[in-house]
Amino acid sequence: MFKLLNDIFQPVEFVSVRALRQAILSIVLFSILPFSASAKSLCDDGDELSAVRGNGLCLAIRTFNADFKRDFQPTLVVMLHGDLPKGGAALYHIERMREVARDEKIVSVAIIRPGYTGYKRRKSEGSNHGRRDSYTKRNNQAAGEVIQKLKKLHNARRIIVIGHSGGAAMAAVIITMFPELVDKAILVSCPCNIALWTKARRWRP
Repeated sequence: MFKLLNDIFQPVEFVSVRALRQAILSIVLFSILPFSASAKSLCDDGDELSAVRGNGLCLAIRTFNADFKRDFQPTLVVMLHGDLPKGGAALYHIERMREVARDEKIVSVAIIRPGYTGYKRRKSEGSNHGRRDSYTKRNNQAAGEVIQKLKKLHNARRIIVIGHSGGAAMAAVIITMFPELVDKAILVSCPCNIALWTKARRWRP
């Protein structure tokens, strides 16, 4: 009987409490460090042409035609991309903003909405809730505050916001949340009747 018990427990190695504590600490640090690094890779760099913080979320952006030595106030054109339900990075609106910036009187900015990944795999903080219902108050507030900061940063004379699909729905909400911010808006393929839109998709937000 005792020999049998001895054979069963023979493979077990007993370690000291100190060694166990060090092993647990190593695992915890290994788990935390990658997330800390990714969180510090955007707004903490201090480059407001590639990332701006709004409502506690750091949103990745792509800026074109920025020139802080201008002797006039430019027009700021900002674009919000769609929900991209098929997956992938938010890149298409970046090319649109690059084209808009051919006008020297315009500064254009492509904003990567919360939870999405954009240029060079730079990811905006926050959640897109599975690329479905991302028009939350926190996300809308974050994007609105980012646009506010961009207006001040570029000393813009006026702001034009372009939103496509889900980005159009977000832009529409931002206009109501920040009534003095946006001068003109272009809403493309906007699911602006959210109740009807969610019913058509047969899911509840």
